[in-house]
Amino acid sequence: VQLQQIKLTETQIKGYLAASKPLAEVAEKIEAAGDKPDPKLLAQLEDIAKQHGFKSYDELDLVISNISFVLSGFDDKGGFTDPHAALKDELEQVKADKGMKADEKANAIAEIEEAIKTTPPLTHQENVTLVKKYLKELDDILQGQH
Repeated sequence: VQLQQIKLTETQIKGYLAASKPLAEVAEKIEAAGDKPDPKLLAQLEDIAKQHGFKSYDELDLVISNISFVLSGFDDKGGFTDPHAALKDELEQVKADKGMKADEKANAIAEIEEAIKTTPPLTHQENVTLVKKYLKELDDILQGQH
């Protein structure tokens, strides 16, 4: 399933930053519940989303997905490369690598080609500037969740 890309707003990013702590607490409880989360917990996700300026949890989830997608393009120094373009570069490097075993190379090429299919080019360049403005906070939250 390809990511539905949206143009992020500063309000959405601030809303997500504010909602992240209560979301993480509820998400932990949902994960602990396994395959059958309590409907009350799912309702809490909706409430948290609405309290932080979102129409629904689905809207908040879409914002989080878009933020994560943009974050995936940043390197350790805060430089940005479109994730789709980075995968294409990686594919060319693997194809040109003379030192890899043929089977390893074939597997790596297949994996990268699959990733390229599911990673669309970034459509809203302005999201990069906005995410970069909040890079440290967003990175801290998403690192804490994984």
